[in-house]
Amino acid sequence: MNLFLVLILYNLLLPVVLIVGLPKYLKKAIQRGNVKRNFLQRLGFYSRETRQALARKGNLWIHAVSVGEVLVALKVIRAIRQREPDRPIVLSTTTPTGFALAEKEKVEGMTVIYNPADLPWTTWAVTRRIRPQAILLVEAEVWPNLVAVARALKVPVFLINARLSRRSERRFRRFSFMTRPIFQLLEAVCVQYEGETSRWEGLGVTAARIHCLGSVKYDDEGAAPPLQQIEELREALAAARPKEAASGPILLAGSTHPGEEAFVGQVYLKLREEFPDLYYIAVPRHAERGRQVSTELHDAGLLPNFRIPLTGETNESGNSNGNGLHGHPPESNNGPVWETSPPSLSPVVPSPVTGSERKAPCLVVNTTGELRAWYYLADLVVIGKSFLGEGGQNPVEAIVAGKPVIFGPHMENFTTLVTGILDGNGARQATGEAELLQISRELLRNPTRASQLAENGKRVLECHNGSAARTAELVLNRFKG
Repeated sequence: MNLFLVLILYNLLLPVVLIVGLPKYLKKAIQRGNVKRNFLQRLGFYSRETRQALARKGNLWIHAVSVGEVLVALKVIRAIRQREPDRPIVLSTTTPTGFALAEKEKVEGMTVIYNPADLPWTTWAVTRRIRPQAILLVEAEVWPNLVAVARALKVPVFLINARLSRRSERRFRRFSFMTRPIFQLLEAVCVQYEGETSRWEGLGVTAARIHCLGSVKYDDEGAAPPLQQIEELREALAAARPKEAASGPILLAGSTHPGEEAFVGQVYLKLREEFPDLYYIAVPRHAERGRQVSTELHDAGLLPNFRIPLTGETNESGNSNGNGLHGHPPESNNGPVWETSPPSLSPVVPSPVTGSERKAPCLVVNTTGELRAWYYLADLVVIGKSFLGEGGQNPVEAIVAGKPVIFGPHMENFTTLVTGILDGNGARQATGEAELLQISRELLRNPTRASQLAENGKRVLECHNGSAARTAELVLNRFKG
């Protein structure tokens, strides 16, 4: 099928998909705020100030979906700015969390917008307004109308830090009559591993346009730990932890999906029999799941404390806790009392308990943008979406932080990465709860072995250092001469 027919078919189907998904989109937008700006920018309507910013000459337009992709984009932006300090940048995102992070980290000459809906008239209007010298799509966001409009306007499109899961590859091959003409429009595809070159060729990208540059996400070159944020969280952690676990090791479950907080919590309860000063931190992938997580942890026999108060809840005095944590009742004369009433829409009321009724305390980080810093405070990290979810979450930030990492059997979205890490003995993989308990116990008993595992993991990732700089060079060389 030629490109013209592909676009006709795509544009007949897209409005149906958008209408069906509109209620869910509006619900999420209302929950996360900024509905007006979010909605209008997706249709190509901007404030006067934003229009003026978008009108700068020489823009590079980078599109990143959410937080993970924005972090990749920011690394590439810094590498571009090192070479061309005055280069104007437009960074578009899809999710409010990605937008918030981009706004927080933006620098002089950088404009943040919501990505326009991939409708032909919208993409045409926005691309004409931005007039980019190039468009950089991060990881997997190849939108047919945007790519086609860019080609019509002679704007090169780069797919950087390209990510191709096995499931996506199967889907692209199944619908190759539609995807192949779109992929053939790409100026370059920057893959993370040599072995991915043939896979992209099979999707229609010529070998000359495929460049193996390593993974920007795993590029730790020149990246300093977020020291100020780490210290702020260290203070928050000190306020959250009970006295009996004030200096013990920390088990952290990162980017957890439904059910995994309690799943790892059950392992934590068993580990406490041998390591009574162990403390558990769960960082859900979606912060808005706080109330569900609270209920599940209570049911599992844990007492969750929250990084910020749950919506509609206050502490026992009627005010949210001043230290940004929520869930602890005041101390009694005999020491801290950790039990609270089960979560509900009414204010949490402390309920003293003793003996067998006493629940194990833990912390739930129901905020966004803090996970990387929390990893530096952990002693053992469990990767979410890998036990009860499908596909897994990225283990790299935890490895870069120098922590021993355990993930479950479902890491399908990171097959090549995981294979390399396991081959280099840079992490451990558990098949289920029993093996997770066994490995966790082994690493907590033997800190030297845990430290060696962490060092091995960092060594495996060293090949990716400099990938942001290589990506910036490839893009900017397009305009030299």
